Amino acid sequence: PFVYLPSAAFIGLALLWAVLSALYDCLNLRSSRFIANHIGTCNRPNPQSPRFVNVLNALQIVSSMGAMASFVVNSYTHSVSPTAQRFEMGLGIFSAFHFLVSGLRNEFRPSSLLRPGQIVDVLTVPTMLLLCAQGLGWGGDVAKVHWLSLNFLRSAQALLALTSMGLRFVTLIMCFSSSVLVLEVLGEVPMARGSEMITEMGTISFFTMLYWTVETITTVGYGDYPPTTWLSRAVTTLLMITGFAFLGVEMERIFSIMSRRKKFAGSYRKTSRRHVVLVGGGVQQADELLLLAFLEELFHMSYRSSWPDLVIMCAEVDSVEQVKDIISQQLPWEARQQILYLAGSPLSETDLQRAHCG
Repeated sequence: PFVYLPSAAFIGLALLWAVLSALYDCLNLRSSRFIANHIGTCNRPNPQSPRFVNVLNALQIVSSMGAMASFVVNSYTHSVSPTAQRFEMGLGIFSAFHFLVSGLRNEFRPSSLLRPGQIVDVLTVPTMLLLCAQGLGWGGDVAKVHWLSLNFLRSAQALLALTSMGLRFVTLIMCFSSSVLVLEVLGEVPMARGSEMITEMGTISFFTMLYWTVETITTVGYGDYPPTTWLSRAVTTLLMITGFAFLGVEMERIFSIMSRRKKFAGSYRKTSRRHVVLVGGGVQQADELLLLAFLEELFHMSYRSSWPDLVIMCAEVDSVEQVKDIISQQLPWEARQQILYLAGSPLSETDLQRAHCG
């Protein structure tokens, strides 16, 4: 059920979504006031009245954590009690309803099935409903195999509904620990059993050495596969030095990019003052003369009491930083307090909403 059922469900949903997408266009549901106000569309993903969506996301968090807790309990008891079976059946029904609402928000476009949340639903919900409704495992002893499932992936849905650093870390730990548990219980892949070789290093294969290389580069070093020949030790020494240096540089680069993007990823909060949104080629190219001429007129001292708020939006983080450097050197401190810098595109509806434009 881990492979065939999700695959069949994905194919069936792709066909169903194609039909529903055509029906969505025929009925012109995109202009429906109820959908726009309470669910959202592709062009306006944030509904005007988000109460229904917020409640749905809150229930998604609770149900996803419940599915994770049920998986942990089942992994210890190696069985599923009737109460747990009914509980997982309820979780599956709610998840199917949430999946349908998400499809409606995405206008039933088949491409939306490739999004992370939808993929998790396809991998878990059909299996959850089938095994709980019919009480079937893999044709063997239900008490031994029925508890094994992919329900731990539901914890990723909580991450998608509420993103925070603490929850990301918990989700990462839960998903990886549960994945290792399931894969160890399932055993070795049949096609990989004959590819192993017995050496002085131990029983190894290409994938074993791939695992060992990553283990060495990341300085984890379990010591389960120590090199024994002088040539392999020489290569391992080179791997330790170059791999550690490369990993450090790349990790620093990744964290720097993430930090810079987060720095300008906020949104403008409407105040009692009027506000101006500044976009265009002059901003994108960081044209100093053009920017200063505009800003000197906008923040002229003769009408300081009516200065507006200014939102400067650039598509590239580098451009935002260049514009900020120019302004910080040329504009007085009082005027700089009225300026908010955003990284975003004026062609994006979401970014325009962040700038409170329109």
